[in-house]
Amino acid sequence: MPHLSRRDALSLAVGAAASPLLPAIAVAAPPTLFPVWTVGTPGEMNWRVIAAATEDAARKLWLEWESLDDADEDDIPELDVRPTNPAVVEPQEYESEISLTCEQYESLGWDQVCERCQCESDPSNYRVLPAMEGKSSFVVCHDCMRTEDWKHVDPDMYEEELAAERESQAAHFSPEDVRE
Repeated sequence: MPHLSRRDALSLAVGAAASPLLPAIAVAAPPTLFPVWTVGTPGEMNWRVIAAATEDAARKLWLEWESLDDADEDDIPELDVRPTNPAVVEPQEYESEISLTCEQYESLGWDQVCERCQCESDPSNYRVLPAMEGKSSFVVCHDCMRTEDWKHVDPDMYEEELAAERESQAAHFSPEDVRE
């Protein structure tokens, strides 16, 4: 019969006492990170950024969120699924749709809707204004840009706009309009 030393008995007791801690240690382990996919219909404003294990899983989640998961094959639009640059959107802990910031949309080269006129604009025709006055960053198309807006995104353009405004005011100013 094998002999159990005091050291062995003590080791067993410590191990038994520590066993309830093991599940907590396992739960605290870092989760698997899911790659991020861009999914949508070419030419439509229905694109979503989705964290999913595979391209197929991203496609299925898109169909589910668009309420097309039970649709006939003929009713499902042609989908474009592509990996998203991890430098723009980091891999995620859970499969889900991801909300992007205006800056991330701009980095991806996506069209966005102008905050002021609600028109869709491509990246060459809008600017992302920084967070200010308690408002998060937002998109403004060039047609809706105000002189003051340019100060935040393009100081040289701001100076040009300011000079043009002053010139316009000077051209419309008449000394006869000033009365003592």
